Parts: sequence; C-alpha cells; structure tokens
Amino acid sequence: YDRPQECYGGALSRCGFGPTEDVSHGGNHGMPATAVKTREPEEFVVCPFTIGIDTREQSPWGFRDVRADAKDKHAPMVIKVDRVTLKTGDYSIIGHEDQIAIERKEKGDCFHCMGKDRERFERQVQRLAEIPHSYVIVEADWQSVFSGHPRSELKPKVIHRTIISWQQKYRNVHWFLCPTRSFAEATAFRILESYHKKFGQ
Repeated sequence: YDRPQECYGGALSRCGFGPTEDVSHGGNHGMPATAVKTREPEEFVVCPFTIGIDTREQSPWGFRDVRADAKDKHAPMVIKVDRVTLKTGDYSIIGHEDQIAIERKEKGDCFHCMGKDRERFERQVQRLAEIPHSYVIVEADWQSVFSGHPRSELKPKVIHRTIISWQQKYRNVHWFLCPTRSFAEATAFRILESYHKKFGQ
C-alpha cells in the first residue's frame, strides 16, 4: 500500500463495507416479496502509525490480518505501509527510523547468514545495535532450527550459541524465534505498536 486510498479501500472491502441493498424475491407465482437481510458491515480500527518496509525486502509482511485489542472488540485494523529505503533493518515506523528497526529472517536466511555470510551479517547486527530499539525476528522456532536445514551444513548449535553470544555482545538487539510466518508478522506489529504507545505520540 503506497497510497492511503489503496490502504483504506482494500481494508474496507475486506471488512464488508460498500453498498448494500435489500433484495426482493417472488412475484412469479403470486408469492409475496421477501426482504433478504444484509450483513452489517464490520467496524475497523485505523492504526495510528505507518510502517516503513525496506524496498529490498523481497517477501514482506502485509499486516492485513491484524486485529485490535478487546477494548476495540477485536475489530480488524487498517494498517498503512510504505515501501522506503531503510538504512538499517527491514521494518520501522515512518518518522522513527533512527529509533526502531526490525530485521526479518527466514529459516534458510538464518542458516546462511550465520554460516557462509557470517561476517557481513554481524556487521548488520552491529548497525542494528546503534538503534535504541532493535530486533531480529526469525520465522522459525528453536525446534525447527534444531531440525537443521536441507541446503546447509551448518550445525544448529552454532545458531543457538551465536544468538546467545550476540545478545550479550549487542545488548539492545533482541531476538524472537517464532513458530510460523504469521506469528512472526504479528510479533513484529506488536513490537512496533508497543513502541509507538510509549514513544511515538
């Protein structure tokens, strides 16, 4: 969603907004017309910030299925995203790019970055450490990591020990290993949301 109208339009359609009419049936056989009830449109909540997604991110999260909290009756959220060039990380909040950054890693990326591409990736983590609120979110949990990867000879214990070591070395870079892509996406949004509630308003 690069423009507000695209963001709002898509969400409104998904939430059931749009023209509704009562449809009458009958008349051909002398039967009385019967009004068919239309479904009430679902209310939605507009996210108060815009998520910046780096233009180099090849499989970005869409944030299309996020729901609000109980106080808003778990209504679907309208979340605007912009594709931008971020100096560090894959996701941030527009206007706060120097304060918060999230790096997304698929399981295969994780094995590659901590194996053959280790030096470059550590430099990337070093840049993340310069940002006050920085995170690495992996789309795989520990059970999945320890099952290995078919295209990598890297031992899973290397990833385990590297993350422990780097969290001690780069103490403001926080790691989340999530069981599914959708769980990772939800985690990223809640991190951004929590930051915005504390520092973004």
